[in-house]
Amino acid sequence: MEPCRRTATSPDSAPMGPQRLIEAAVTGGPAIRGCPRGWRRGPLSRAVQTLGWSPLSGRPPRSQPCGDSLRFLMSFQSSGFLAAPAAAKADASLRPFSEELQLASEVNEKLMQIVWALKIPSWQKDRAMGALLFIRSVRAFQAAITLLRLGMCTESMAHCRSIVECTILMSTLVRDTSFSAVLEAEHERHRITQAEKIAPLHAAKGYPDADRLRELGKQKKPDVSYKLEELARKAGLEVLYQSIYRGTSGYAAHATLGALHRNLAVVEGLTEIRFGREYDMLDETLSTLVPLGLEVLMQVDQLFALGETTTTPFHARWQALCMKRGMP
Repeated sequence: MEPCRRTATSPDSAPMGPQRLIEAAVTGGPAIRGCPRGWRRGPLSRAVQTLGWSPLSGRPPRSQPCGDSLRFLMSFQSSGFLAAPAAAKADASLRPFSEELQLASEVNEKLMQIVWALKIPSWQKDRAMGALLFIRSVRAFQAAITLLRLGMCTESMAHCRSIVECTILMSTLVRDTSFSAVLEAEHERHRITQAEKIAPLHAAKGYPDADRLRELGKQKKPDVSYKLEELARKAGLEVLYQSIYRGTSGYAAHATLGALHRNLAVVEGLTEIRFGREYDMLDETLSTLVPLGLEVLMQVDQLFALGETTTTPFHARWQALCMKRGMP
């Protein structure tokens, strides 16, 4: 099957690039064609309007939902995507980890409180990018918990890798506000490189965008770039990078033998293919997820000077759970 001529990952896929979206967010300018209405005035809480209804606005939804749909909309503000009905159905295998899951849920609710309260200060692009990194980390956190509840622990750990990346970048912005320019340059370099590689392929197929991509691919690439490992070292987060980001690269995020072997199981002395829930990995996955959620809380607190002290009791409860389970 041939790839779509204009895919979600192609340089020209979005009606407006990330830089223009961020500019629209921080300047409070009018919505631009193809830009979500929630970006009109800057507050990230308006992004919930993509659901068709904002719990903050007090306005009724466009089409009146009922039953589970209405309950989902009402609970989305406090729990985000973890409010999904499917995520609420706990399997009996999860009961031994009810305390860990309860703590993860409370951490998520605190993250969601910050999501709806967060506003992008005008003309502060570093804060805008920090807010977007925070939003991405929260979505990844909720995705990881949802997949864990379904018994898809390997896939859950792949999202932990994304949380680590966002956390390291947020920490870098805390120490160096000019790093937002590096992120922009890295995006532009990727955009030009991808156009350079795609142009001859589209030309060979006779696609009409080949000439435009060829011209884009000829542009000078920014010399600025970064290495996440180096940023992690400077931020004091090297343990997260080496243990989780690098670790999940070998056994969760990519099609490596470390990830593939998880689909095998030894049953009565015979090796069989396993396709089912990985509840034997619950302990390992939760011991990764919960500390990551707490790390995100700390980083967003520092980035936006929220003055939050609520992470302290969370840390105390997590340490108590670790001692109870005999975890290091």
